[in-house]
Amino acid sequence: MLHLWLPLLVVAQPTVLHRDLDHLAASESPRAFVERLARESPALLGLSLGDGLTDLQELELPSGAIVRARRTHQGLPVLGSAIAVRFAADGQPRAVRADLVDLPDFA
Repeated sequence: MLHLWLPLLVVAQPTVLHRDLDHLAASESPRAFVERLARESPALLGLSLGDGLTDLQELELPSGAIVRARRTHQGLPVLGSAIAVRFAADGQPRAVRADLVDLPDFA
């Protein structure tokens, strides 16, 4: 008998997180900073246990930069969940906006 496992699609309204990051200092590129923050302090980005980021894109602006990324959970993409981190012209992080979908507890 063949068993086929398909990822579960959860559709829910996202929770929007706005957080000020002025107290942090970045010594690397904006993209590298977001990658490091996701590993070392995921809660600052609104991420939880088992979450990660994929498809990171850095958009350079005259006033700084924005890094956008999609959220994954245990390696699977979470539809409707993404973050954007804004950086000032000096490369320092200023704010994060995260549109996060709450995931059900399957345990």
